[in-house]
Formats: sequence, C-alpha cells, structure tokens
Amino acid sequence: MPKLIDRGSNIAGDLNLYLGTTVRELDHIAIEEFGLSGLSLMKRAASTCVAALDAQYPQAGHVAVFLGSGNNAADGCIVAGLLAARKIKVTAFLIGRVPIPDTDAAAAYSFCLANG
Repeated sequence: MPKLIDRGSNIAGDLNLYLGTTVRELDHIAIEEFGLSGLSLMKRAASTCVAALDAQYPQAGHVAVFLGSGNNAADGCIVAGLLAARKIKVTAFLIGRVPIPDTDAAAAYSFCLANG
C-alpha cells in the first residue's frame, strides 16, 4: 500500500498526497510495467497542477514558477508552459542547472521555452 502523508480538504481536494519515495515507486511501475514515458507522467502531473491552480485562483493573471533541478524542475517547466499556452503571464525562475540534453527534463525545459 502506498504511504499516504495527508488526506483532506486542501487545494488538491480529495486527492491523496504521497511521500516522494512512494511516488518514485509508482512512477517506476507506470514506466516499466505499463509502458508510459516519464514525460507523459510529467505532463499528467502538470495538467493536474494547472487544473488545481485554476480552481483555486481562476482570475490569476501572473504566476511565478520556481524551478530547481531534475525531474521536479521538469514538472515545473511543463506547468509554466501549460500556463503560458493559456495566455497566463508566467515568470519562471531557474534556480538549478539547465537540464542535461536528451532527457525528459530537457524536453520539458524546451516545452517551457517554446510556450512562453
């Protein structure tokens, strides 16, 4: 059973929130056993994040996204790109390194740049 850290009324509504180790395990299963790509998982996570932001802040006209390194930064890049594609002003702060070429993180970074 995945390790649950919180459940209740929050920005995520009735969604479960899991520990990072559990999410990595679930990602591994989705990729290895179900053939999903890491990038497709990032896009799903980012789309859910954008939907939650829209539900909580429907009039948001400007969003700041802080990007560290690795796949978490990649998720943030996709969030920023999706928001920009919806004509929401986005300021993305890259605090970590530019992703290594030919990785899911690099594809997400390119998506962010291409959308705004």
